[in-house]
Amino acid sequence: MAINTITGEILGDYVLHRLRVGCTLTSPAGVSVYFQPGDEADELLDQWDAIESEHLEKDWPIIAYIAFSDYFPEAPA
Repeated sequence: MAINTITGEILGDYVLHRLRVGCTLTSPAGVSVYFQPGDEADELLDQWDAIESEHLEKDWPIIAYIAFSDYFPEAPA
């Protein structure tokens, strides 16, 4: 499934869309999870920003997989 990344941010194989109300995170398989505004969305955005600012870009795919795979049950073990 193709992912429309035009309006989203890419980190590794994940795509983030920051919405006016909450955000969505899309997995490499094209599955999206919506995060309502509040603690859960804030935590996801903090994780995203920390990966970008604290790690080298070449390491983003594996770190993003570790950080975000729990949100997607289809992620390989």
